[in-house]
Amino acid sequence: MSHEWPGPDLTFRDAGTGEIIWRKEVNTGDVERGVAGDILAQYKGAECWATEDYKVYNCKGEPVQIDPKTKSFLIYWDGDLQRENAK
Repeated sequence: MSHEWPGPDLTFRDAGTGEIIWRKEVNTGDVERGVAGDILAQYKGAECWATEDYKVYNCKGEPVQIDPKTKSFLIYWDGDLQRENAK
């Protein structure tokens, strides 16, 4: 979940309870957009990022080494259940 300033810039929450699992504070101002989706098969669960940070995090809040190509768009592209970063 990306947030407008002030507050945490990015939070990852339990879908059932809304409880914050982890949060990132970049402190650069308004976070315009954010996206979450299961785009990397090597990590369990969803990955996410927000425009003010542009680091991609796995569901544990650890940064992963990919470069997001767009601010907020994902697509099912090639017939499998893995989403791709659209560009």
